[in-house]
Amino acid sequence: MSYRVGIDVGGTFTDFLLVGEGARLVHKTSSTPDDPARAVATGLADLAAQLDLTLEGFAAALELIVHGTTVTTNAVLTREGARTGLLATEGFRDTLALRDGTREEPYDNRLAPPRPLVPRYLRLPVGGRIDYKGEELAPLATADLRAARERARWARRRGDVRRRGRGGGRDLVHALAHRARSRAARP
Repeated sequence: MSYRVGIDVGGTFTDFLLVGEGARLVHKTSSTPDDPARAVATGLADLAAQLDLTLEGFAAALELIVHGTTVTTNAVLTREGARTGLLATEGFRDTLALRDGTREEPYDNRLAPPRPLVPRYLRLPVGGRIDYKGEELAPLATADLRAARERARWARRRGDVRRRGRGGGRDLVHALAHRARSRAARP
């Protein structure tokens, strides 16, 4: 017997849908915002129990897990959460603010765009380029990283961003093709 499970981690509940040979279960458990993985583990254990399987036996029978989350979407929509900074490839720091060109009301020329999630003064450019294959076109500008870290310290002192650990992001062009570059640019 094999199973497929879909998981949606939300702010209040974590939802599960299991399908398998002759089985279809819908399950809901309370989310654990401090560690969303706990709710996922709890829900998977609950599904295993409903199938009269041990968690290990259930895990061995899993063919596919599809995971999604509305936690980030909700934070974006409600604008709750930490004020953050963003390191971006030089020349691309405004990409998120420009959005993808779609508008909620395409024929309303007076529609004001939403306020960017990261204010421009906290979207910090970092020199260096990687192509889509992960080949280095220009080396990572470590001086830009040092300047960005100093700017982040300044913003923390002003109270503009949260203290270390949760208030920063990276948006470096083709960074997934060059993991070492992405790790070097950790805020």
